[in-house]
Amino acid sequence: MVRLSSRKKKKQPRWPITIFYDDREKKPWKLNSPKFKFVRKRLPCGDYTIAGMESGIRIERKSGWNEFLQNISSKNRKDFERKLINLSGYPNCYFVIEDVLENIPKVLKRTPTRMTLTSVCFWLSKITGEYGISLLLVGKDKRIRNEFLFNFFGALAEC
Repeated sequence: MVRLSSRKKKKQPRWPITIFYDDREKKPWKLNSPKFKFVRKRLPCGDYTIAGMESGIRIERKSGWNEFLQNISSKNRKDFERKLINLSGYPNCYFVIEDVLENIPKVLKRTPTRMTLTSVCFWLSKITGEYGISLLLVGKDKRIRNEFLFNFFGALAEC
């Protein structure tokens, strides 16, 4: 007797995958691929989601450490924490920073803030530990970022 595999097959995404991005995004992600269609829409939480999966997936994007530091500064912290609470209510929530770790000290030097490397690390840990949000650092290189996004959105659509 032949036994069929009990492993679940991955769901094949239907192309194109429609990705909603928040209408308040100043420079939204774009992928030059017929497999993805980006549609502007007001999102109650986060910056990106996938059509048909809005109740399960949310992605918050920060364009770099400058934007992140503005969010965790004492002036904006309450709003930022409220966003994190809302974001953590989704089963698949992601916090994407388009920068690399070695740029944090440079940004701290040229930004008028009392933040330290230790406080930035504390907040990164808090996002993952306390709020349960997956943290992804995708760097500044556009080609690498777009390759990451292509694979990331494709993998999410298979869920």
